[in-house]
Amino acid sequence: MVAFDASFLILTFDKDAASREGERLLERIDILLTDLQKSKTKIIIPTPALSEFLVKCDPQVLQAIHKQATFKIVPFDEKAAIEAAILTKDAIRASDKKDPVQAATWSKIKFDRQIVAVAKVEGVDAIYSTDPDVAKHAQKAGITCFGIADLPPTPSVQEAFSEEVLRGPKEDGQHGKALPNPADVQRSGGGNPEGEAGAKGPEEAEGKKTEEH
Repeated sequence: MVAFDASFLILTFDKDAASREGERLLERIDILLTDLQKSKTKIIIPTPALSEFLVKCDPQVLQAIHKQATFKIVPFDEKAAIEAAILTKDAIRASDKKDPVQAATWSKIKFDRQIVAVAKVEGVDAIYSTDPDVAKHAQKAGITCFGIADLPPTPSVQEAFSEEVLRGPKEDGQHGKALPNPADVQRSGGGNPEGEAGAKGPEEAEGKKTEEH
């Protein structure tokens, strides 16, 4: 089981946003989704992340998510609230003013911890996010966080993407209806998803060279 935050949901469902990132990202996300489907790995969406994602997206996208067995929307419930409180207390005790996470607004910290808390309670193996703050919170909670650099490389011939997988049926060669640019998705407190977790790996550099040639 893995978790997607709002930033990764946008890249998953918005072909334009993924294309703008380069690195053949659209294809690489398709490969990841196909691999997760084949391994019957659930993708959980914490409701705080869903709230961020739904700020400006087409409501029909939510209907598509509900129709996909691969996805599981998980609420921020009592257990998650307790876990979020533990993460917050630990941070207060540490009182590390040099910690980059502490530089974020309190509302954003609270939101990110809620996402990580839900993921931890669900026992996920990893969180997929392009938000460096989510990555830091995940690390503090003992959860691996994967970013764009950790996506699988693009093979020379990609397996056709099943119409049953996540994006829904394609029309006129297009993926699902485009959603807003990741930078336009508003966080509680005015923060925005930004950056990406992890440095670019050698696979990406190699993939980019292949594309240029």
